[in-house]
Amino acid sequence: MFIRIQFLLVVALLLAGCASNPRGSATDPKTSAVAQCVADQTAQSTAGGITRSTREVTLMCELERLIAQHRVQVPDVSLHTDTGEAASVVTLQAAAGFAPGGTLLKDPVVPLLEQLGWLLYAVPDLKAHVVGHTDSIGERAVNQRLSELRAEVVARQLLAYSGNVTAAGKGELEPVADNRYAPGRAQNRRVEIIFSF
Repeated sequence: MFIRIQFLLVVALLLAGCASNPRGSATDPKTSAVAQCVADQTAQSTAGGITRSTREVTLMCELERLIAQHRVQVPDVSLHTDTGEAASVVTLQAAAGFAPGGTLLKDPVVPLLEQLGWLLYAVPDLKAHVVGHTDSIGERAVNQRLSELRAEVVARQLLAYSGNVTAAGKGELEPVADNRYAPGRAQNRRVEIIFSF
């Protein structure tokens, strides 16, 4: 319980822009790592002509920290920023989260989803849109339903912490790789959690 409260406090302070003590140094290692990430990302964004709010950059850095914390248990998870939508996207490859063709979450992914849920809880105006995707093997209707069910399963985990969660399935309509080859199909079978303010 103490760890959760500490986590919520760190996230709330970071997203409020108060992550340092009066002397200007970070107050704990988690805060320090995220604060350094925020400084680095802000400098890169400015140099690249991209305008992102401190809250958006802090969110991305906190998501990076959470993913790194769970990297051993859930290696097939990634993070990228959609600058057009001002969103941070966590992508969970289906093989890491589900059995082939299944909709039950694998145990190793649950702690990561719990941490993402606590993040939603700590930041009341943060929203998550969960989108399921499949490859193009099999019947289109079956793939569509599988993508919807997987998105709903992940969304239910997050809804335990916040009501700002929606879910949708895209089936095979938005591939990120070539479906003709096994590695491409594996990349296309995924669930994306799109975080935005």
